[in-house]
Amino acid sequence: MALHWNSILLWMIFNANKELNNPSKVPYIGSPMKLFDDMENFMAVRKIESEKQEIWYPLNETIIQRLNDPEYQAVIRVRIGKSYFPHGLSNWRECPNCWELFIYLSHEWNIYSKSLFQPQLIPKLSFNFKVKSSAEEKSSQNNQADFIQCPFCGKMVSLINTPIVMQSNFKGNYPPSIENIQCDMRISLENAEHIIFMRYTLAKDDVIYRTMFAAKINRENHFCSHK
Repeated sequence: MALHWNSILLWMIFNANKELNNPSKVPYIGSPMKLFDDMENFMAVRKIESEKQEIWYPLNETIIQRLNDPEYQAVIRVRIGKSYFPHGLSNWRECPNCWELFIYLSHEWNIYSKSLFQPQLIPKLSFNFKVKSSAEEKSSQNNQADFIQCPFCGKMVSLINTPIVMQSNFKGNYPPSIENIQCDMRISLENAEHIIFMRYTLAKDDVIYRTMFAAKINRENHFCSHK
């Protein structure tokens, strides 16, 4: 669960899972299960090392249950980790035409990639963004440097279509995608037995999250620690 907007933590998880899921050894009996990430909303990832506009789909809980069902006889067994971004993520885009959610994460598998963040309004603030279609090339030439093409319907989507909410109690209306995340996150938090806080301070006026965590910490038979 990350309450900030940047995608560095998610990028580290993606790279760690990729390294684990693609070992140099030939699969054998007892091989580690493959790991994937579930961000609650079933969104598309702009395929990282592709030269053209392609979609890569992460897995979700429904797919995992089918793959791990003994009656389904799948060739692999997998596990997922839940990643919650209740305030949204700066690398998300929600298409205003088809309303599909997609995420941009670099164009190379490199944990230190300089192209991790999506293109910005000011071209000089965009680092190593790589256009993957003629429509994106045209937008770039027309000084629409922040536009990314929707991988579903082809609509050009600007930075204004990034679904995020303020990190305070004054959030206004939530985008539907954020509401889905917050609902599932609360359920997971209620059922958690161990919570680890890692160097994040809630805004003083964020009463909702402060109350939620305080109630969890004060319960019996639960363990919380700080990093």
